[in-house]
Amino acid sequence: MRTYCFNIAVDDLSQDEALKLVQKFLNDGQQHYIVTPNPEIVLQANSDYYFRRALIRADLSLVDGYGLALALKLAGCNFRNRLTGADFLNALLRHFSPNHKFFFLGAEHGTAAKAGAAASRQYGAKPIGTFEPPRGIYNIKEEIKIKDEPAHQALIKLINDEAPDFLIVALGHGQQEKWLCEFLRECPSVKVGMGVGGSLDYLANNVKRAPELMRRLGLEWLWRLANEPARSRRIFRATVIFPIKTLRWIINMKLKYRPLVVGCIINRQGEILLVERAGVPNHWQFPQGGCEPDETPRQAVRREMKEEIGTENLTIIGQSKPDVYRYRWQKIWDEQTDDAAGRRRYHGYAGQRVTVFYLKYDGPDDAIKVDKQELVAYRWVEKNKLLETIHLVRRPLAKIVLNDLARLKY
Repeated sequence: MRTYCFNIAVDDLSQDEALKLVQKFLNDGQQHYIVTPNPEIVLQANSDYYFRRALIRADLSLVDGYGLALALKLAGCNFRNRLTGADFLNALLRHFSPNHKFFFLGAEHGTAAKAGAAASRQYGAKPIGTFEPPRGIYNIKEEIKIKDEPAHQALIKLINDEAPDFLIVALGHGQQEKWLCEFLRECPSVKVGMGVGGSLDYLANNVKRAPELMRRLGLEWLWRLANEPARSRRIFRATVIFPIKTLRWIINMKLKYRPLVVGCIINRQGEILLVERAGVPNHWQFPQGGCEPDETPRQAVRREMKEEIGTENLTIIGQSKPDVYRYRWQKIWDEQTDDAAGRRRYHGYAGQRVTVFYLKYDGPDDAIKVDKQELVAYRWVEKNKLLETIHLVRRPLAKIVLNDLARLKY
């Protein structure tokens, strides 16, 4: 069961359920990747849009940190199963070796090769391909970008020559998830990728894990602090900053409104673009999205429209009043469903405050590519048919849009 909270998604599955899902991944002819969020990852993802996007797009998201599992419960999620990345990596090796081939990418100082040898020895894994890429191939300050194209291509060729079924990536959180999201498709043999952080150090026996009792009690951080004092800053963020952020998140779910930008896109015929939400048939709405913390609304609408419909060929021709419309989620969504509560938990707000931008589109229809993660289709609608086409919960905003358009010259 997938739960959305703290701007990420997590899957509440037992180890057996997760292994069965991975078996389906191996058989369905598609590519999939797994992430293992913890409190530190959540904190970083909330200030890094591309990291957050990579986490959301993962096919399986396992809660690694005890603090995150507890925070999910405090936020109102009926969460039961915590499954660490280190434990699940061992489960994958035990369950799928030696019938499937693994490749270990990342780590440093011979760790990947040492972990590969341990996997072969302990689990009977086939000879495991390993590679520790040099630093500087990628820039990951925001969206992951290739800095050294020859080195990247050599890395991809090495993986493809080995043709693994599983690609285990240990490049550090942030880079490994972005890498899987962006480059997994360049490795067609790989059916399942997984970001594992420092789990290869455990497998290689470079670092001793906390005793099982400490792990069950959520005291693994204390073991790490005693054995790896250099991690003190990271531990402080996970054990002090994250609980403070969690409390603020829970308060915001009751009181604060999320800033939202909506794009009313108009073509040369004066028609208005609507998009259909994934998973909600006939839910037609304007393209929209939230503002990032460091963005102006104008910057946000350009980024969101590129994300939602795949084009930058838009000219801003007008704007509504700031926060022209606001709503609380429980007021517009059916309380019989969990949708309103889910939106509060995921975004950390009680509702949304909306600013509308009016944009002119002069390009061809085939240049519009809707984001298949959130949308399934688009259509152009005449102004006089907007209210009858747009979803019921969107009609109050549509009325505001029509009033603005009556005054707007375009």
